[in-house]
Amino acid sequence: VNIAALPRKDVEEFLKQLSAAASRLTVLKLMCLPRDTLSYELDSLNDPRAAGRLPAFQQPQHHDAVAIASAHMQHARHCKGHLMMAVHALKQEGLAAHLGLEELDLTACRLTDQGVSCVADIIKMHAKRRVDAGWVAGLRQYPDLSLDPSMASTRHYQAMRDIAQQVDAQCGGLLHLELAENPEVTDRSGIALCDALSLDRRLILLSLRACGCGLRTEAEFVRLMRSHRALSRVDLRGSSGPGAAQLGILKVTAGCSTIPYEPAGAVFHSNA
Repeated sequence: VNIAALPRKDVEEFLKQLSAAASRLTVLKLMCLPRDTLSYELDSLNDPRAAGRLPAFQQPQHHDAVAIASAHMQHARHCKGHLMMAVHALKQEGLAAHLGLEELDLTACRLTDQGVSCVADIIKMHAKRRVDAGWVAGLRQYPDLSLDPSMASTRHYQAMRDIAQQVDAQCGGLLHLELAENPEVTDRSGIALCDALSLDRRLILLSLRACGCGLRTEAEFVRLMRSHRALSRVDLRGSSGPGAAQLGILKVTAGCSTIPYEPAGAVFHSNA
C-alpha cells in the first residue's frame, strides 16, 4: 500500500479499517513512494536518447540509490506528528487488544509526549483487561469455612494467586518497552508512563535512553520501582532534560531498593 499520496484523514481511516481486519492479515507493507513515480518511469521509457538501452530507472545503481534514499526518508518520517498514522491502531482495536504483545520497540521514531501518551494508554488497557478478567475469575471464590480459619485463609490466598497467574497467562501484556532516542519525549512522558505502570505490574524493562527526560522522571520512577513487583530496570542514560547529566540506569537490587547503576565515568546523585 502506497500511503504517500493519501491525506491524513484517509490514512487514519485506513488504519481503523486495517485494525478490524488484522486477524486475517499475514503480510502488510506500507510504502511512501514519490507521487510522480509512474510519470517519471513513463518519461524515461519515451526518451529517444534511451533507445536500445536499459532505462535508467531499471538499472541496479538506480535501484540502490532509491532504496537508500527511501530508507532514510521513511526513518525520518516514521511516527512523525505524535504517532499520527498509528494513533487509532494503538488506542483502539490494535495493540491494546493484542494478547500476545510482550515487546514494543519504538526506538528513534520521533515520538513526542503525545505519542508516548498513546503507549501509556496501551499499558492501561492491558491492566484494565487483566483486572476485569481477574474479577470475573474470582467472583465466587470464598474461603472454605469448614476448615480451620488459618488453613482456610491460606488456601483461599493460594487459590487467588493461582487465578492471578492464569489471568496473566491469558491476558498477556508488555514485558519490555523501548522508547530510546526520541529527544522530544520529556518529563511529561515519564509521568504518564509512571501513572500507567502504577496500574499495570507486568513490565520488566523500560528504556528512555537519549530522550528529553530529566530529574523529575528519575524521581517518579524511583518512587514507582520501590513498590512495583516487576519493573527492575529503567534506562535514562543520555537524556537531555533538566539535570540529565546525572541520569543513568535505575535498577532494583536485593531488598527491593532502587539504586542508580553507575557505569565507568558516570556521576549520579544520591537517591536515598
